Amino acid sequence: MNLAFGAAANGAVVGLASPPVHVTDPVFDAALPGSYIDAAVAQLRAAGHDLDVPFEETVSRHATKPIADDVSEAQLRDWYRSRDLLPGQVETVIGADSTLAATVDRIMLDTDLAGLPAMDR
Repeated sequence: MNLAFGAAANGAVVGLASPPVHVTDPVFDAALPGSYIDAAVAQLRAAGHDLDVPFEETVSRHATKPIADDVSEAQLRDWYRSRDLLPGQVETVIGADSTLAATVDRIMLDTDLAGLPAMDR
């Protein structure tokens, strides 16, 4: 699962805009090529991450989300792609066994955000 989509689907602030953009209704098209992501990675020298979670675990995690009643298992299955990695080995795969804290730490380190001061919002 693309982490940017996952973050947006869960109401996280994503992107590099200033001020950050809060995506509340992400549109995901599984057939859409990742060329726009390739361009962003090249231009921004960004780090990419892929959360490698089996479908059954995705369904289990989805059941805990506020949108669980609005998005069915069939809809999840429709867009789910296991290890749907971009070409060029630009993503780091994060396994399903990675804790939330370990995942955040990894992404913060890989994106050089770990050294920035915390923001209180």
